[in-house]
Amino acid sequence: MTYEEAEEFINRIPRFTKKHDENTLTAYLDALGAPDLSGSRVIHVAGTNGKGSTCCYLSHCLREAGFSTAVFLSPHLVTMRERMRYNGEMIPKEDFVRIHERVLALSKDGGFPSPTFFEHLFLMMEVWAAEKHPDFLILETGLGGRLDATNSARKKDLCVLTRIGMDHMQILGDSLEKIAGEKAGIFRPSVPAVCLDAPKEALEVFETRAKTLGAPLYVVRTEGISARPTGEGSVDFSYDFAYDNPDLEGSGAKEKRPAPVRARLFSPALYQGENAALCAAAIQALRDLGTAIPDAALEGGLAAMRWEGRMEEVEKNFYVDGAHNGDGCRAFLESAVPLARNRHTMLLYAAMKDKDYQNELREIAASKVADWVVFVPLAVSRGEDPEVLRESASGLFSCPVTVLSKDEGAKEAVRIAERYLKKYTNSLVLAAGSLYLVGEIKEVVQHDQFR
Repeated sequence: MTYEEAEEFINRIPRFTKKHDENTLTAYLDALGAPDLSGSRVIHVAGTNGKGSTCCYLSHCLREAGFSTAVFLSPHLVTMRERMRYNGEMIPKEDFVRIHERVLALSKDGGFPSPTFFEHLFLMMEVWAAEKHPDFLILETGLGGRLDATNSARKKDLCVLTRIGMDHMQILGDSLEKIAGEKAGIFRPSVPAVCLDAPKEALEVFETRAKTLGAPLYVVRTEGISARPTGEGSVDFSYDFAYDNPDLEGSGAKEKRPAPVRARLFSPALYQGENAALCAAAIQALRDLGTAIPDAALEGGLAAMRWEGRMEEVEKNFYVDGAHNGDGCRAFLESAVPLARNRHTMLLYAAMKDKDYQNELREIAASKVADWVVFVPLAVSRGEDPEVLRESASGLFSCPVTVLSKDEGAKEAVRIAERYLKKYTNSLVLAAGSLYLVGEIKEVVQHDQFR
């Protein structure tokens, strides 16, 4: 079997079929040799926005401290191999195929039910990580937390919750409290956890869950975070460790308080400040567990991190961002508006049918970030028709709006962007609304079709 055949097989697995329960996944893991118990220290990350960035910040900081790391991420942008990384390198094609066949054999010949798309990839990651035996295995949840395949991992050393927002409501619930409850399902008795102090509704759920389980909770106070644009495509970040933790309360708390963290983040995305602060608090939690991580490793790892699809400059003055829900859109605009100030700006936009793109479009239009909006069709069946997007945006934008046909897609969008950037000396192209759009644009650019 070739890599392309393996990827094609996995792509044919329905992505939103019924998940298997924890007992079934545990049986799968045991049949594969219990890779989740191979000895790596496990950091489990859940949340609505910022999970992938936080995972990568953690990986970089730990590697700067001399530890090896494996990271399981989702979704991928161009190739499935992006989801599985060891010390920053994607899983080799030959390993991907070999382990895919091993997982496939359990349902084909071993009598197990077929895993879902995400379960299949998670099981593959566990096997590969057991073979590589990293010091740390960092697992990003796919959807939710309590019922996510990654939550079947039987050993955890730290849990991290990124910002919670309204997304996947049809699955996770129609309120922040319900969604936070699903995310808090990753908590384990006595295992430290890290979260933000906002939104308040989510924090209250996390505090209650942590208290019930006797899990030390590091609450990152957002008032201690500073993220300021440099004007050079980066952010000056600082965090003064304003967080609540039982170990830092009472007698001697001042002496225990860590030194402030400062780093220049290689991204214009101001929202990365929260993710970097969560990483800093998580590193402190590991220190409190006895792990030696120097300040230089923390700050060096934050500065070294590069993460795809989040205010990523794929070509000069051409940024892509995977903002695909309300909070993500607002975070995108927080960085995009100052970047676009006094510049000719084109916005490429696409969305999935099940997303609340009406409100996103309303916020984008109100921001006046764009001088020209182009609605782009996606190659996936769940992508919304650009004509429907134009109807939803009717009357919102005061700038020109263009709709690309189903036959044009990302390739034509990139060509239009190229012409726009050449036409104006002080110009900018932004792409947002869906990680699928980001992936399709990156694939075009990486295949040298941009020039």
